Amino acid sequence: MPGGGTLGFTIRLWKELCRNQRGGVGPLKNRTRAEAANVCICRLCPSFYECGEILAFCMPDGGKSICITSEVGCVCPGCPVQQTMGFSHEYYCTRGNDQEQAGKTGGGVET
Repeated sequence: MPGGGTLGFTIRLWKELCRNQRGGVGPLKNRTRAEAANVCICRLCPSFYECGEILAFCMPDGGKSICITSEVGCVCPGCPVQQTMGFSHEYYCTRGNDQEQAGKTGGGVET
């Protein structure tokens, strides 16, 4: 596929799904982590380590990776998932999903 390949097509499809989903309740409330993983850019991140996990650590049913332990750099701010979901944090793979980082869930260990 010219001008963006499969990833470009997938991102355009994701954005279209997002536009169709919005209904005043909040962006993409019914999108799944698996759907988001198809367009997320985690694999491009310098901190990413492939170990077979489902990507899109930012999603509500995501969270910290069991494999990624070092913060070497973060591409989350440029990710179409983060942008369309309205998330505002980074390093979801090491710090937890957007809700955990915002302190809205009891999901992490407090120290």
